[in-house]
Amino acid sequence: MASDYGQNASSSTPPNSDGLDASSPARRASFGAQASESPDNQAQDSTLASSVREAVAPMKETLTDLANQQKSQGADRLGTIAGVIRDAAPRLEQEMPELASYVRSAGSWVEKSAGDLKDQKFEDMLTSASQFARKQPVAAFGIAVVSGFALARFLKSDTPQSNASTNSN
Repeated sequence: MASDYGQNASSSTPPNSDGLDASSPARRASFGAQASESPDNQAQDSTLASSVREAVAPMKETLTDLANQQKSQGADRLGTIAGVIRDAAPRLEQEMPELASYVRSAGSWVEKSAGDLKDQKFEDMLTSASQFARKQPVAAFGIAVVSGFALARFLKSDTPQSNASTNSN
């Protein structure tokens, strides 16, 4: 009885209704023939894929337009920030000339970034971000964390002000 148990445990899967072991080459070949699609199934799949593409195309276009609009607004805001940074440089010139030079450089860099952002398509930005994340995953993670903290701080600082304005009404 113990030998029977050992044989059952080590034996392969039991034969199927066609009498072939599931792991046998004949069974795999039979399964492969059944799995191949008929021309009708291929035509249906092609039609379904075309229908899905047609249904998704307007949504993709709308989302791309919205993303491009948001990108332009973000670029405009960056341009404003660049102006503020550049305006701060002359005030620092008297007391800290070296710092003023860095501030001017930072303002120029932000202004250039704003221009680049405006000129770049949204799809290209996604591709660039994806490539950067693949090449520098630690830096991408760090940027995501810092951005998350900055966004959280921004949202927290905005919340009491909007609550105060609704409470005063």
